[in-house]
Amino acid sequence: MSKFALKEYNNVTGKIKFFKLIEDTVCYWDDFCREIQKEANFEDQLITIISRMNDVANLRRLPKEKFRDITPDKEVIKEYEIKTKDLRVYLIKDDVGNIVLIGGKKSSQVSDIKSFRALKRSYFNSINI
Repeated sequence: MSKFALKEYNNVTGKIKFFKLIEDTVCYWDDFCREIQKEANFEDQLITIISRMNDVANLRRLPKEKFRDITPDKEVIKEYEIKTKDLRVYLIKDDVGNIVLIGGKKSSQVSDIKSFRALKRSYFNSINI
């Protein structure tokens, strides 16, 4: 079974805390950010995503095209997607705040959401929720 930890995401500040999920020693969000920075063609959109996280942290409303609830029916734990033209970030709402699980691209959105939900299940199974 994987070991999970939360680390406060210091690039996002506001009334609602943001955390990065770490599985064993891997932070998928950090890996995604490094990948985008290497590619360089989506770096502006990554900055926009982080700006939108700050908006959410400070309780600013965003339109559905930028921030939306993707929680399936009958699911208790809220799931959200923050997006730009080409980039996505998937997060959950928990008692501690918002937890960033993974980032992805529009081109891989369907598989990214499946990975996101599998990671979410593993995380909550590990803490017995």
